Amino acid sequence: MSPGKRNILGSDVEIQGEVRFQGDLIVDGRIEGRIISEGSLTIGEKAKIKAEITCGSVIVQGKVDGNITATDRVEICALAEVSGDIKAEALSMEAGAVFMGSSAIGTPRAAPQAVQKAPAVAEPELIADLQAGSEKAPAA
Repeated sequence: MSPGKRNILGSDVEIQGEVRFQGDLIVDGRIEGRIISEGSLTIGEKAKIKAEITCGSVIVQGKVDGNITATDRVEICALAEVSGDIKAEALSMEAGAVFMGSSAIGTPRAAPQAVQKAPAVAEPELIADLQAGSEKAPAA
């Protein structure tokens, strides 16, 4: 398959097992199992997916029951339903979409380095006065 080619699984297609593809895949049928690709997956309005999905990007217009992992982004369109966890670099969700699960979005940034404070240095005269029992600070 050449990169950039669109593959289509129509509404009359039903697959049980593992689906692997390159480029783009548009699904309007049913898949149960696993979907794996570095490409882009579009789950059409009529599609019903019960699968673990690992792809470059995922657009959901239909129903998904399963976890979605995307190296780029996940888009949940209006009227789409996702029941499962999402892990992606970015997530967008239109009004009217349903998402039941947890999400981990983005790549954690490195924690900022703690700023170390230099130890406070007391003036030797003040230390001497305090040790001698005097409470007044030396004149400036």
